[in-house]
Amino acid sequence: MYPAIVLAVIAVLLMGLAVSGVIWYWGPRFWNRFLLCPEKNLPARVIFGRKEGSFGSLEASDVKECSLFAGGPVTCDKHCVS
Repeated sequence: MYPAIVLAVIAVLLMGLAVSGVIWYWGPRFWNRFLLCPEKNLPARVIFGRKEGSFGSLEASDVKECSLFAGGPVTCDKHCVS
């Protein structure tokens, strides 16, 4: 009986690690994208912050960095977020 309990505990721990890995990989964090800037009509590399939207979805919440601003603060109207 004890080996079955040990196997069950190991299985639960492994499943917890797998779920944690999936949440870390696909969860809310920063998101790199190349896109056409809707304001300047130039290609840009943008780093978005993501947050949870409705159930089971992620949406861009803010622009952290944009290649069109050369490392400076993003001062545009951020139409690329929507």
